[in-house]
Amino acid sequence: MYTIEELFYLEDSKMFFTVLFCLIVLFYAIKSYNDGNAIDFRNIDMINMGYLERDDVFVNVVKPDNRKDTLESQQLYLDCIDALNAIGMKKTQAKKKAKEIFAIHNPSTVQEFLILALQK
Repeated sequence: MYTIEELFYLEDSKMFFTVLFCLIVLFYAIKSYNDGNAIDFRNIDMINMGYLERDDVFVNVVKPDNRKDTLESQQLYLDCIDALNAIGMKKTQAKKKAKEIFAIHNPSTVQEFLILALQK
């Protein structure tokens, strides 16, 4: 924490820089008025403090598919698990059953998979 003397010093230094800033702004305002560059407050929209350039650059970001072509990444395998889950089988049981079926057989559709899975 600051002592009372330090707080007064901080307040004095803030006041000093505030007054200095106001004097500099006033000096340049008077200088520009004397040079004939006075600000016309009736047409204040003519003051240009800056502008933004808008360059719309669209970049297509291609994310590499780091998944290997494993059984778990194939859409048919995932659909088969969802199908078993939809008919009432728990997700873990559905995954186990799907792995067993895909290890033995190679179904090409979900319907073929369901026929094979529900035969046993």
